[in-house]
Amino acid sequence: MPNSGVGQVVGPIVAGVITAATHSYNLSMLLSGLILLAAVVLLWLAGSKTRERENRIDFEV
Repeated sequence: MPNSGVGQVVGPIVAGVITAATHSYNLSMLLSGLILLAAVVLLWLAGSKTRERENRIDFEV
């Protein structure tokens, strides 16, 4: 995927700007934690859809 490293480039820049503006790492860490939690939920939902599709194909054959 060509855009798989976008977060690795943009994340530290955004965190640096937030840290410079607030003089604290708290907001940067909170945002990164929330983004990580959202990624886990999206991966979990994608996995459950894949399992449903695999089960449906097994029953049709």
